[in-house]
Amino acid sequence: MLNFLARSRALLAGVAELWQIHDYHDCWVLYRCLLDRVFHMQFLIDGDQFDLFDNWCFVQAYEYENKVRSDAEFKHRIDATIRTRTPSDTARYKALKKGNVSWTRPKAQDVTKDMDLRFLYKYGYDYASTAVHPMSFEGQEDLRILMGSAPQSFEKRHIYVIGNSCLAVTLLIQQIFNHGSFCWRTIMFDFLSQIRRALADGTTDFELTIRKLQANSRSVEWCRRRGHGEAFDRNAQPPAGADKAAQP
Repeated sequence: MLNFLARSRALLAGVAELWQIHDYHDCWVLYRCLLDRVFHMQFLIDGDQFDLFDNWCFVQAYEYENKVRSDAEFKHRIDATIRTRTPSDTARYKALKKGNVSWTRPKAQDVTKDMDLRFLYKYGYDYASTAVHPMSFEGQEDLRILMGSAPQSFEKRHIYVIGNSCLAVTLLIQQIFNHGSFCWRTIMFDFLSQIRRALADGTTDFELTIRKLQANSRSVEWCRRRGHGEAFDRNAQPPAGADKAAQP
């Protein structure tokens, strides 16, 4: 779970960096990547498929490396990007192939229906897909910028990608809080809700919470390891305010 969060943090940072260089189009591409991770996480949680997913990913990576190693044109170019195999890697691969490991990626539309957050597909993932796939009108803003138009003149049209990307990360964090290996204090859930309120109407309650967290960072344990058989956090909450924070 935490590797998903680390990747999403990097994606959010990427959105901020792209915004600074006025690459609004690719901000939407990374936003779609963020939503993809939210949907995958929910799918894995609902089906308790983390081990299956990990095994499937291992097989996919192993077989990709095999293609390169056996390709007459490219095998002599193998470098550090293709990691060295260990005997345990080979044994694991053979065992998984013998067991016929099979997994299918979730469909975003189906996941958002199950989450009762259909707007994330209709006005988020589906819309952002127009930035991922070639469209006849893509690059028009880039062309106008090259011809001398002020990049800032296009910001208003794309400003929502910043808030929506932040919203996606709060959803992923809450998934981890609710279903991860640790139980978290209520203040952490409150903080996520406050961030969503800030995205919706500019409310700044989260600033006080940040100060509380900073003031007690060394004296308070904000989480504890989940006990055996304790399936969900006693403070687990739905993603309150997500619908109001989202901007189509």
